[in-house]
Formats: sequence, C-alpha cells, structure tokens
Amino acid sequence: MKKRIITLALAVVLAGALLISASAASFDYLADDLNALGLFRGTNSGYELDRAPNRGEALVMLIRLYGLEEEAQACESGHPFADVTAEWLTPYVAYAYENGLTTGTSATSFAPDSLCNAQMYVTFVLRALGYSDAPGGDFEYAQALDFGEDAGIIDAYIEEGVFLRDQMVAVSYLALLAEPKDGGYNTLLEKLVAEGAVTEASAAAFYAKLELLSEFMSIGSELIGETSRSMVIKAAVDAGLMGSMAVDIDMSYALDDDDFLLAADMVQESNIMGIKRSTSMSVYLADGVLYTDSEDGKFRSDEGIGDIGGMFASAGETAQTGAAPYIFSDIKKETQGGYTVYTAKIPNGLLASIMDAAMSLASGADLGDVGAGGFDLSIVSDMDISVSSAEFSYYTDQDGALRRVVMEIRMTAIGDMGGLKLPVTIKISLDMEVIAYGDAVEIVFPDDLDTYVDPNDEVPEDPAA
Repeated sequence: MKKRIITLALAVVLAGALLISASAASFDYLADDLNALGLFRGTNSGYELDRAPNRGEALVMLIRLYGLEEEAQACESGHPFADVTAEWLTPYVAYAYENGLTTGTSATSFAPDSLCNAQMYVTFVLRALGYSDAPGGDFEYAQALDFGEDAGIIDAYIEEGVFLRDQMVAVSYLALLAEPKDGGYNTLLEKLVAEGAVTEASAAAFYAKLELLSEFMSIGSELIGETSRSMVIKAAVDAGLMGSMAVDIDMSYALDDDDFLLAADMVQESNIMGIKRSTSMSVYLADGVLYTDSEDGKFRSDEGIGDIGGMFASAGETAQTGAAPYIFSDIKKETQGGYTVYTAKIPNGLLASIMDAAMSLASGADLGDVGAGGFDLSIVSDMDISVSSAEFSYYTDQDGALRRVVMEIRMTAIGDMGGLKLPVTIKISLDMEVIAYGDAVEIVFPDDLDTYVDPNDEVPEDPAA
C-alpha cells in the first residue's frame, strides 16, 4: 500500500539522522584532534585505525592521558618483563611499572603485542580519570564498560563490533571531555593543560571546535523538538541510468494537548529504467490515526502509529544532550545573505550505517508498489553501500531560528539485480524550508475524514448479491 511508503518517507526524513551505528566508522578526524593536542602520534605507517591496538600501544596512550609522557620518556629504571624489547616502548613500561600503573601479565611478562579489547582499554582510561578497580574501589573490571558509559567515555556506538585503534581514539577523545573523579577540574583536558601536558593554544583550538559543534547540535535539535512548523520539503534521488525520483512535500505539524497533528501533501515524480510515473497523495494524522488520500482511495489506520509526539520529545532531548560529539566533522560557520549558515559533514563510516538502517526499513516496506511496469524496487534493500560524501547545512535567521536545512549525500551502491551485480552512483539531496513556527502554523484537515476506510475491516456482504 502507498500509505506505507509515505510513512516510511516521513520516518526517514524525521528520524534518519538518529539511526547511527559506528561499527564501520573511521575516526581519523578525532585522531587529528588528538594529534594536535600531542596525545596521539600513530605509527610509522600512519594512524593505522583499522587494526586492533596492542597492550603496549594502550599503555602509551594511558600515560599520555595521565599527562606523564615526558617523565616516562626520561625514565631510566629497569623492569622485570623479558618480552618488552622494543626500544621505543621500554621507558614507558619501566615508568608504568615503577609507578604502579601496571604489574604485567605475570612476574616476568607484559605481553606488549597481545591485543587490547574495549574492556581493558576503558579500564585503563577510567584509572586515568582517577577511578579504581581495586577491591573495594569504584568499579570491578567485569563491569568496566557499564561504568565507562556512566562516566561518558564510551557508548553503544563505539562498543559495537571489534575494538580497533579507531575506537581507542574515540574513547580517548571522550575521556578528554569527562570530569576526573577528584572534582578539581571540569574535564580531563583542563587538568592536562593545568599540568603542562597540553599547551593552552592547542586546547583553545580544541574547545573552539567543541563550541561550534555545540551550536550546530543545538540548532539540529530544534528540528525534532516540541514545536509546530509548516515546511516545504524537496527530496530527490538520482541513480543515473537506473533512474531518478523526486518528491515534493508541503507539510504542517503540531503538538496539541499531547496529540501529534500532521497534514501533508506529497507529489512524487519517478523515472525508473526509462518508465516515468507521477503520483500524489495527502496524509493526515490526528488522534493517533493515519489518514491517506491517494489514487487508490481514502484509507485510515491506527496500526503501528504509536506515540509520535513522545518520539519527537525524546528525539529532541537525545539530539540536544545525548548525541556523541563525534557524529559530525568539519563544521564551519559563515554568513550568506541574511542567514548564518552552519555546515558539517557526517563521517563516511557513520553515514554508511545510516544507509544500512534505511535499507532495513525499506526491506519491510511495499516498495514494489512504487515500481513501474512491474519492476520490484524491493531488491535495492540488499546493497553494499560506499559513501563518498555527506554534508548538512543549517540556515538560521537573525533571531537564530532554523529556516532551512540542506543535505547532499553521494554514494555508490552495489546490489544484486536478479543475479547481476552492478555499481550504481547515487546522489541523494534534500532541501527543507521552514515557512512558519508556533501559533502561525495552521493544520487543515478535510471535512470527510470520517468516510476514510480501514482496509483491514471486513466488507459486509451485499444481501442482494
């Protein structure tokens, strides 16, 4: 049914940016920030974020987060670990042993090349923040990840999948923003600056990036916050020779006494494999009931609607307070005409997982209904996605109100088209203009909503038949 298509489209538009899993992420931009602070240097082969860290590398990172690297490098003490032979690592291990930061894996071994997992590294970082996993301490090793989430140095995105140097960088980055246990400093970075381990100039540049990120996230949270809006949305997908689709939506929505109200008119133009089609639809939502008016007829349904108003409130709160600071990169702020424009990129690994989530949604929708000539679009749900770029721009007016959102994503998808695998270059664009806010928004419903039919209701037999 087409009513499922519009539901899918609205879900992607309104909540797509929250469907993120970082298992395929690449946090090279976080590594750049740590490098600028002098806290991460990589190897002779670069950052090598795509491999698992070993215990030796994790120990060095720990010492840097303690602000003790200069002391460690100058350490001339010995250590009892016969398996630590690398010249670059020896002073770090000796310093850590002398100061009780490590006891090794046995009396004579440190196992520097053994892989370091998330639980081990989070434990190291929690120690750097002043927490103890000793008997009677703040946490037990077995609960390190849960305690780390409470401390704000790891989340489900980073924790998912194999723990790589990529994730080690992300945990270290978040640790800089965490408050040490002793309470003497607001953040670990502030402590490192006070102790001279990080320069004030490099820290100032780091904080400036965070401030701009905070502004960007605050504006984005308005998009899904508790308010009323009228907007015009133009979305398009261009897949080259495979086809294209453009959707224009005039939409108004509001929260009224905990009821989410929505009225939208949608026009879709598609050209799939040379077959053109134009469809239109009107959608209304009130009292938990979804109404659709299309060429198939007028239908209503309360199945699967749920508490959309609550979803908006929760999503707005998450975007404002719970979104990790690594979701966006390369943020810039400039003036264009009468607008202040914030532009940011979503790292390709994160965006690829958004596409995976969108494809999962698509796999449960009746995509064949929008096909032309019997062409079943549901086959696109099984695709390998490679994202080349993804950019968001927020336009705010002189009062700071969000007036326009522009998005552009470019990617390559390889899908199994009935046994034939072909790469398809895809451009996805969205331009959303906010027309009105608050009391200026008017939700207009047709007078005949009571005549809309639930397709699941049984039609009584005609006695005259």
